[in-house]
Amino acid sequence: MAINKIAKNILRQRYCASNEQPN
Repeated sequence: MAINKIAKNILRQRYCASNEQPN
């Protein structure tokens, strides 16, 4: 479904953004 694809894309963007910052 398109919704699943969008949700996955958002999660990936969030993960990448979180991974970029040193935690």
